[in-house]
Amino acid sequence: MQSRSVAARWIRVFASTCSDFGAGAAAATTRSLELALIIPTLNEHDNIGPLIAALRDSLTGLSWEVIFVDDGSTDGTAELVADIGRQDRAIRLIRRHGRRGLASAVVEGAMATAAPIIGGDRRGSSA
Repeated sequence: MQSRSVAARWIRVFASTCSDFGAGAAAATTRSLELALIIPTLNEHDNIGPLIAALRDSLTGLSWEVIFVDDGSTDGTAELVADIGRQDRAIRLIRRHGRRGLASAVVEGAMATAAPIIGGDRRGSSA
């Protein structure tokens, strides 16, 4: 049940960010990126599938990508993201070795995209 609440939180956060964009049907691979989501992970295997499904549903019509920044998960998180990413170019993975931390993961993910709007993890936010 926690995976649904995580997905719902991300949808609420990013739906408000994306409300100014018009509808469109092109995928991230066929036009310029409009939005990149940076998602730091550490042992989030069970949350990945529901989160990606929720993002696909809520971001239809936008050209977007999601960059998972993994800090050495031992539960198969990185492998699952990599497998999904082989089928869907909008799903990317950065595996970090020897570096950890939420803030640096968000920065590293942001540096890896060309999208003009970047959303990241808000767990550390006071909002």
